[in-house]
Order: sequence, then C-alpha cells, then structure tokens
Amino acid sequence: MAFADPREAREVFLRSFKQIAPGRHRYEVWRDFVCMAACSLHNGIQKDQRREHEYLEIIGRYQPQEQLVFPELMACLVTMLDDDPRDVLGSIYMELETANKDIGQFFTPPELSEVMARLTFGEHLDALKARRFITVQEPACGAGGMVLALVKVLIDAGHNPAEKLWVQCIDVDRLAALMCYVQLALWNVPAEVIVGNTLTLEMREVWHTPAHLLGGWSSKLRQRVDAQIKLAEPPTNESADFSEHIIDWHGQNLTIRFCPAWLGEETAHLEILTEDRTPHPISDTGYKSHFVQLQQVEEAGGPVAYVLAWLRVADDGKPRQLSLF
Repeated sequence: MAFADPREAREVFLRSFKQIAPGRHRYEVWRDFVCMAACSLHNGIQKDQRREHEYLEIIGRYQPQEQLVFPELMACLVTMLDDDPRDVLGSIYMELETANKDIGQFFTPPELSEVMARLTFGEHLDALKARRFITVQEPACGAGGMVLALVKVLIDAGHNPAEKLWVQCIDVDRLAALMCYVQLALWNVPAEVIVGNTLTLEMREVWHTPAHLLGGWSSKLRQRVDAQIKLAEPPTNESADFSEHIIDWHGQNLTIRFCPAWLGEETAHLEILTEDRTPHPISDTGYKSHFVQLQQVEEAGGPVAYVLAWLRVADDGKPRQLSLF
C-alpha cells in the first residue's frame, strides 16, 4: 500500500480504523491493533509462543474481512513514522478520544517533547562522539514520545541511535508500554520495554526491540557493566564504613556490598552481583548499582533485608538465562 505522504496515510488510518468492527468499543479495537503489532514485530525476530498465542487469540475475534484491515493499519503507521521519529500513536490515540482521561492519561505533543529533548541533551551531543554509547531510562514512558524526540535530536546531530543509544522504558499501563514498543521497534531503537511499576519495582512483562536483539545489546551492556564495576567500588579511605554479605537466593549466590555513607551521611550505595554475571531478578546483567536513602535501608532491617525484599518483589518465578548475544 503506497501513500503520497504521511498526511494521506493518517487519513486512511483513521478512516479504516473507524470502520473495523463497528459493534466493538474503539478502545478495544485500538488495544487489539497495538497488541498484534507488538507481537508481530517481536516474533519476527525472536519467537515467543505466548505472544504468538495472544496474536492468534486476538485476530480470531474478528471477521475475515476485518482481519485484512489490520495489516493496512500497520502500513499506514510505517508511513506516518517515516519522516521523523515522533509519537504518532499517542497523537492518534488522543484524537480518537480513547485515552483514559479519568486517570489523567494524556500524551505529550511531539513538538513539546522535542523542545524538552533539545533542552536536556543539546549541550551534551558533542561529547557523545567520544563515547561508545549512552543509556537512558524512561520510568513513565507512555507511548515513547520523549525517547522518540531524543532519537530525532541524535539523528539531527549526526549520530546513529541504533549504535549510540540504548533505552529502558517502563510504564504501568500495558497498552501505553506496547505503543512505545511498536514505535521504538519501527525506528530501530535498541530498547527494553517493561510493563511494570517503577515505584514498586514490579515487572510484569519485558519486551526487547528487534534492534536490541539483532544488535547484541545484552552482550554490550554486560561488557560495559564489567568495565564499570571497579569505578563503582566503595571508597577505600579509613573513614568509609563498608560491608559485604553473601546470600543464597534460590540456589544462586549473590554478593551484597553496602556503603551507608557514599554521598554524605544520608545517601547509601548498594551493589548486588553474581560472580559469573549470571542474571538475577534485579538485573539481567548480573550486576546492579543502586543509590538509596540510608533511612530506607535501616527501615527495611539492613542491607540484606532490603535486598531480599527487593528480590521478592522483582522475582517472577521464571529461570533466568544468559542471552545468546
């Protein structure tokens, strides 16, 4: 399906979307489109049977003629995203008035996201030339508008985001997180998109974009962590109060390093690591560096109790294996 320009693609998208399954609520159809798009993009690179089952279960709800419209919507989306990295899905979602305004769910306009990205990262772009890559975390990513704005800023400065950027995006709303995943995947951004709660450390689902999988980013991130571990070791001066504990977590030995006064008397530092860098519930690289208020650790009952509580929250009961990359 060919379009004269992104504007025409948007018009076709809106017209086609409104015609699908008129008896269904528009939110339900939108959710189904986004979920199927995410499953298709992921399983095109790395087959996941659960996501395949979800795709088949969703598409089975629609009549054969309606099923044919979803690939057309995907073609429209690709064209709409073609000119610039920008939050197209969030914009359409708001235009269709399917966003959940009752819980304050609004998506930042792309123009504002770009202004914020340039103000935040503009003066640091020259320094990026001397660095292998940078990592960014978006704790409430929505549809990925801020990340896409950063991608645009990087491209305008002559950088290739597929080589220079890795992103971790988190959102408590599954639909928003998958909208983010779809758009980052189509813009070839290496990313880990988590459906979960940043505040409670809950992780319900983890989605890796094709650029992450094909670019070997699991290996790149482990190498970077290994190179930085010495830099993260607690101060060695005599006044430093530093303790080390080894615990058994479901048969896996974890080392907990704790410095209660890393930055003054209130900010403590924790390291949680496995000797051979096998993943654990808190980190897919086997190493976690974490700054925390000392009071929080003390209220939890000390560093070991704090980490055990964190592990229990993060653990989904699934075995963790090293990536093939």
